[in-house]
Amino acid sequence: HRVQDIFGNGKEIFLIDLDWSYGMSSIKTYKKDTMRKIHHFEYDTMNFGPSKEKEDFIGSGFYNSDKKEIYYFSSFGLLKCKYSPQKGKITKQDVIIPIGKEWNGYEFENSKFATEVKRIFLSKEKIVYLHKEKGIFIFDGSRIINIL
Repeated sequence: HRVQDIFGNGKEIFLIDLDWSYGMSSIKTYKKDTMRKIHHFEYDTMNFGPSKEKEDFIGSGFYNSDKKEIYYFSSFGLLKCKYSPQKGKITKQDVIIPIGKEWNGYEFENSKFATEVKRIFLSKEKIVYLHKEKGIFIFDGSRIINIL
């Protein structure tokens, strides 16, 4: 397993891990010596339903403490989701930037794009992220700007 990102909310530590050999990504929480999966592509932990149709490779993420939401890149795009620590799962998931949205000359490629986002954070209500090869981007809610 390879840790893609690690971040926290002051009470829990969130880990995003990736295992290419098995084609799996997951989001886990760690609190008081307990590790728990809150999102995993093989099993829909949001609804405790059947397997998802498409693998969800997960890249970097962050926690927005004001809105109590987790934001992360995946093979579905840039997503935000509500996290319920009481239920230990993601309760609602929305795509902010879907696959195929253009990035000033670039496009989301596939799962590889998500896993090559090395850092993502919120700055003055704008999402800023660093891609390993394509540079630094800012998403202001309506457009994506490549600044480097």
